[in-house]
Amino acid sequence: PSTFQIKLFESTNTIEVHFGVVPIFFSYHSVGIEDPSGTVGLTYFYGDADLNGKAVRFSPPPAFVDKTVDDAFLDAGQAITYTITVHNNLPATALTGGVISDTLPAGVTFAGPITLDPPGAGTVGAPPAIVTGLTISPTQTITVTVPVTVDALPGGTTVTNTAEVGFLEDPGPFVAAASFKVSDCRARVQSTLV
Repeated sequence: PSTFQIKLFESTNTIEVHFGVVPIFFSYHSVGIEDPSGTVGLTYFYGDADLNGKAVRFSPPPAFVDKTVDDAFLDAGQAITYTITVHNNLPATALTGGVISDTLPAGVTFAGPITLDPPGAGTVGAPPAIVTGLTISPTQTITVTVPVTVDALPGGTTVTNTAEVGFLEDPGPFVAAASFKVSDCRARVQSTLV
């Protein structure tokens, strides 16, 4: 059996695994932390058969980005809104100088205006640099909305729209995407994280 100790550092939002006794297993060991769905979200491989007395620290990315659309079924010419949320995972450090980029793909037309909540978090622009000078306080979440209209597209066409975010503290990019697939008379929207 293995013996180990888990330490959670609240000031840095990191997790550290300290190993006491670990049986030798081939040429390396791996350590993983599962996400809520049971999938290993963080994995570290040691190129060493002996983990005795060693430690592994897991740190989350400083920012989390999500992107969605506001309607599950669309027609050509319909107005929709992409919503981008950015969360600062850091418990004690602000993320500054941020830029949110969103190059709209063929298949949608910018309708505007873009909104930023809270409004003073940055400067709103137009695609592709939709927000510049972004500052997010520790553990804060900001929201950006981008209104567009759906163009007339052939049935079966998939349109994917990707947003990227970077900061002075970590240029990333941190990425999220939303896509929809056009049917003969409707477009079904799907939202995915990248």
